[in-house]
Amino acid sequence: MVRSTVHWGINIRGRNTAWGRKKGSTWHNQFHIYKLVWTTDHIAGYFLGPNIWASGGKMAPFDQEFYFIMNVAVGGTSGNFPDEPSRWNKPWRNNSPNPAKDFWDGRNDWLPTWKGDQVAMIVDWVQFKNL
Repeated sequence: MVRSTVHWGINIRGRNTAWGRKKGSTWHNQFHIYKLVWTTDHIAGYFLGPNIWASGGKMAPFDQEFYFIMNVAVGGTSGNFPDEPSRWNKPWRNNSPNPAKDFWDGRNDWLPTWKGDQVAMIVDWVQFKNL
């Protein structure tokens, strides 16, 4: 799964995120095109063509400086990865005092599933244009 998220504001628990996602199982075997269009009245994110933000509305405050981050992220305690059992049980709990340690301590379960470049983000190029 590829997920695109926009975070804004100072309150990490408030209404300050919006996201879209695209499911797939072959993200590792070729380069993909991501595109972010920022105008005075909207931000639109594109992945392989269609606008994954098409159902969203105008959001503020995008008239201020922001940072563009590309990363491969694992885990978190924000509730994005529920503690309830699922197809894959995570090796930490959202209320754990040491979730990063719990994740590492559970590496015997997840590390064998991480194989070579299939778990890496390889960036060919990044381009910014002022339109």
